[in-house]
Parts: sequence; C-alpha cells; structure tokens
Amino acid sequence: MYQNDAMKVLTGEVRLSYANLTTPRAAQQGGEPKYSVTLLIPKSDAATKADIDAAIQAAANEAMAKVWNGARPPMLKVPIYDGDGVRPSGVPFGDECKGHWVMTASTKNKPQVVGIDNINCELSPADIYSGMYGAIKVRSYEGAEGGVDTLEISVNAENYKTLLALLKDAIIENARGYDAKDDRMSGDPNQMNIQSMYSDIDLDANGIEMEFQASMEELLWFINKHLANTGGRSFEGEDVTVIFDRDVLINETEAINNCKNSVGILSDETIVKMHPWVTDPEQELQRIKDEKEEAMQADPYQAAFLANRNQPPVNNEGGGDGKTD
Repeated sequence: MYQNDAMKVLTGEVRLSYANLTTPRAAQQGGEPKYSVTLLIPKSDAATKADIDAAIQAAANEAMAKVWNGARPPMLKVPIYDGDGVRPSGVPFGDECKGHWVMTASTKNKPQVVGIDNINCELSPADIYSGMYGAIKVRSYEGAEGGVDTLEISVNAENYKTLLALLKDAIIENARGYDAKDDRMSGDPNQMNIQSMYSDIDLDANGIEMEFQASMEELLWFINKHLANTGGRSFEGEDVTVIFDRDVLINETEAINNCKNSVGILSDETIVKMHPWVTDPEQELQRIKDEKEEAMQADPYQAAFLANRNQPPVNNEGGGDGKTD
C-alpha cells in the first residue's frame, strides 16, 4: 500500500529493462502505443514483492464487484513472473532476469521520471535508458475484459547483435586488437591491407619492446655488478643489442612474385632472405650452391664450359709464347 491506496506500490531499487518512458510504443503491430517498462525486482527485496502481491489481490477484489459480477475467474492472471522460470510462452527468461521477479508496467499517460537529487525536476530523455536503476510507483487496476493482464517481455535479438558489434568494435579500437573477420581480410588481401590490419598491434608491440629493452638494461647492470662483486670478468661498457623478432601475416604469393621480379636487381642472398619459405638463408644459399655443383658433375660438358668461362683470357699479342705474366 502506498499513499493509502491498497492497489498502489512504491518499489525498492529495481533495474529498468525495455524502458519506453519517453516515447510510447505499441506492444504489437497495430496495437495502441503506450509508455512501458519492465521491472527486474531482486528476490532479496521481499517487501516489494509482498506489496505487489497485496496490490494484485486488492485489484482482484475490486474487480469482483465492478467487472466480474461477483464471479472470480478460476485462473487469475498475475502481472509478475519468476525470472528463474519461463515466460507464459514456455521460453526461459534471459540471464539478466535470473534472481529477479519480472514485471511489466504500462500506461497511456506519459510518466514523470525524476532524479533522486531533485524530485521536482524531470530527467532529460538522454538520462533515461534501459539498464538504469530506480524506484517505481505502480498501481494495479481492477481486471478489465476478464482478468488482470500484463505485457509479455519481447526480446529483440537484433538489439543484442547491435550491442555486441559495438562492444567488439570498441574493444578492438581501444585495446588495439586484431579483427580476424574484418572485410579487408576477405578474398585475397594484398600486403597493404594486411599491414593496415596489424598497424594497431604494431603500436602495442613497439611499446612492449621498449619496456623489455629497459628491463634488459637493468638486468645487464645487475649482472655486471654481480660479476664485479664476485671477482669475475667485467663487461662494463660492452655494447649489447637485444633483437625481438615479430611474426606478421603476409600474402605469400605476392611476396614470392616480388622475389622473382627482383632477380638481377638484388643479390641472391637478399632475395633468399626475403622469401617467405626460407627460415635459414645461409643454409638455403649453401643448398643452392651444392645443387649447382652436383648439376655440373652430372654434365661434364657443362662443367668444362663453365670452368673455361671462368678462366682469365690469354694474351698472345706480340708473338709471345702464350704464357701470361
């Protein structure tokens, strides 16, 4: 009971869901638009639950005389549900309803929404949103058209998808993350697309590398001091370079084509080092050299030709004996 009205209740702190308190919305297409809100009442708030139950019974008693002509319906509809159970449709409530009583309130008239710091001033629409907490003043009415009815919670899956997408984008942008499902990675992305995808990760890697470099300098200082205290060799003043390798996704086809197009422009060693399939350039160069030598041994004519081509020219000018100085 609130303000001497048995059918009026002032709740404790509840969470507001599907808050349509600034603009009326029809529960079904073609229905009458109403201002509405779904209340998530903690089960720990036994006082509010008791007040709501009492208000429902008061509304039912009033409806006995005004609506039902003294014949109470055998199954009285109630506007409050157990959030740990299922909806009237048989579908379980969402996780946000667990541990709560769920009730939807609606009105044709625009409700007054005020702040706790100034109850004489209405909140702006920007300050009224689903998920906020507040105390709600509700009233149960005598059952019209055969019973005490309620609005059923309708879960719009698109809202959750939109919120999830916004949260994902915010995490990737603010945490400098990597989105593996970015449209730029579809099809056959070129190297520029891949580098742009990794740009934020590179920024993070640069910061981490600087921190590790500073940590290594502190560690080397400790080692030098330990060696000096124990009579070991001193490495004070020695230059130490710490190299961090990074693995970055690349377009192998594009990289291989660039290597092929660089033949005759760059040295074989540089080209081999840039090839994506090579992990040890020196070993790969040695293998290439060994394969060429085996090919020469297998073809004596080619071996003789190459050997003769590599010999210096003979100078026979002036009628000499053909010997070179």
